[in-house]
Amino acid sequence: MSSSRRIGLTLVAAALLSGCGGNSGALGDGQWFGKLVSVDVSNRRLEFAPVCRLMRAGRWTAQRGHAAFAVGLAAHPSLEIYYRPGGKVSAGHAQYADLGQLARIAAGGRLPDFPPGWFIAVRGGRVAAVAEDSGLREFSPAVKRKLACVLSAARRFSTLQKHK
Repeated sequence: MSSSRRIGLTLVAAALLSGCGGNSGALGDGQWFGKLVSVDVSNRRLEFAPVCRLMRAGRWTAQRGHAAFAVGLAAHPSLEIYYRPGGKVSAGHAQYADLGQLARIAAGGRLPDFPPGWFIAVRGGRVAAVAEDSGLREFSPAVKRKLACVLSAARRFSTLQKHK
């Protein structure tokens, strides 16, 4: 085999092994919306399946693949859940949670009054913030356009949960 062919094959193999053009095994820094699949309290890790990413222009865009990623938590992450008294979204409020509470809510199944989406912020390869979607949907048309990916994904998640 010629040395130029060997170099070419090596470059192709390296590109395939590094995940070029596909899922490279790490969730990049930024803000994401998707499913919180699991919370590993003892190892301080989340398994998160991203569906949308916030772009610099302030618009959420769809992400391909939706594979779940295991991501470690930052030293002091902000963890928020959305409390809905009596199941009423409009009467609810965001509140801080500890990692154990977050794990119980993420694992606890979904009810029709429990929107299933989660926002996370990744900085330096670690989860710096987690916030449960409130389920509030009163937005101006301009804001709805920017949130189109998030709103569509949340509807899909809710529909999937109702069929379980």
